[in-house]
Amino acid sequence: MSERPPVVPTTVPLCGPADTLELIAGGSRATAREPDRREWIFAAIHRGHGTWTHLYLVVESARRGRPEIHLCLTLEGERLDEARRRAVASWWRPVS
Repeated sequence: MSERPPVVPTTVPLCGPADTLELIAGGSRATAREPDRREWIFAAIHRGHGTWTHLYLVVESARRGRPEIHLCLTLEGERLDEARRRAVASWWRPVS
């Protein structure tokens, strides 16, 4: 089975024109209840009201009906390297 690409970042309402969005990790995270589950972790640097780095988890499956967006981490300032490290470390934890 081939991997579907992630939700296109422009369709995820996370960023404004001055912000940066980067795909960090993602792919199949199938469970017994959601065999088609996919998860994608994006890092965003928001520059609208100060500078903040956020990690977002986007979950897709037919059971959910539409992508769910979860804010997982907030860091003050532009801290993309730290966000990448933390995203990769936590993405490999088992799905509950």
